[in-house]
Amino acid sequence: MWYIKSALKVLLKNPIIWILTIILAAVFAAPVYEPLRPAWILDEITREQSKEEYENAKTNYEFALENPSFARNLEIEKQLLELKKNIYESTTSAEYFDNNVKLIETELDQLQSGRSIASESPYDLQAKLLYCMAMSSLGDAVNYPNSKNYPLIEMGASLFEVRTPLLLIGSAIIVSLLVHLTTGEKKLLGITVIGNTKRLLLQAATSCIASVLLILTALLPTLLFALAKNGVGVITYPIVFRRAGEIVSINALECFLGGLLIVLCSAIFITLCAHCVYSAIKHLLTSSLIACAVTATLVYLPLYPRYFSVRDFNTSLIRFLPMTYFDVRNIVGYLGIWPTLQVLKDVNLKPMAALIVLTAWSLALLLLAVGITALKQAFAKGRYAHLRQCD
Repeated sequence: MWYIKSALKVLLKNPIIWILTIILAAVFAAPVYEPLRPAWILDEITREQSKEEYENAKTNYEFALENPSFARNLEIEKQLLELKKNIYESTTSAEYFDNNVKLIETELDQLQSGRSIASESPYDLQAKLLYCMAMSSLGDAVNYPNSKNYPLIEMGASLFEVRTPLLLIGSAIIVSLLVHLTTGEKKLLGITVIGNTKRLLLQAATSCIASVLLILTALLPTLLFALAKNGVGVITYPIVFRRAGEIVSINALECFLGGLLIVLCSAIFITLCAHCVYSAIKHLLTSSLIACAVTATLVYLPLYPRYFSVRDFNTSLIRFLPMTYFDVRNIVGYLGIWPTLQVLKDVNLKPMAALIVLTAWSLALLLLAVGITALKQAFAKGRYAHLRQCD
């Protein structure tokens, strides 16, 4: 433990670590600068949209009333007009979502019976229905006074939308490189002679801990800002999205924790990938570039359509790639006005599956790095013994 503690203390004194932390913090804080407009806010924008929809429904009803050829649509238009009027005149969040539930149920019924053509697919209407029903059950607890402020839970659920894989790759590899430079230059106080395999394990553990702490430190300012502005929030706030053809709903806390664990496991995987390359190639700059190339390739392999098609997720190789799970939105959902519209429709991803795949790859890389180090050490000993015999 003294080795890891000493290495972390030296890293904290390195300005590059703090620059990385500031960059990551700025990226994670994007919702603060350009916040998504939450759906649960009964603000002026929502009221204007409701008013516009009500006026359009009124126009359609008057047109059907004046034209006998559209008489068969008169009853439908009248029903839609009354429902949209109720939405427009809603004064509370609970009333607003109750009326939306009635409207969507009516639209679904008319669409399925063939009496009208909806502007949206049944799939999207079902997702909206699930979302509105969940929001309605929360009452006015989620009606925040300012649409530009998130509470802690909702802010956490939307954080990982702004994180990019390449940024995480760069940060983890830089941390790994700094750990190698720190230990290579023997800056640690009280350092003693240790074996190559043990040194590798200690360096890998130090890099993994540093990468995780870097991400958590970068997240902290945004979460504290959200907590100070609007408090903890509503843990049961629903997030609705598509998963393998099904409409799924989870709460904001599950979304936040699932996304956070996946991001941290991804950082550990990248760190161990870098150390695996370091164990094979002595030159740090060359090995860092190779590690970047390898991890970047893994990130974009799922985009290759022939063998890694998301349309055939359960039968393609994409489900075995660690970077398939790097886009957290496709696994835990997306926080938005209608979250289901923003994620992949046909990919069956779950947080637990992502964690299992990332953990398995991380362990495999660690074992590979240990194996390479042991082989190099055995080769060096054999060569040394051969030279002594020659002497």
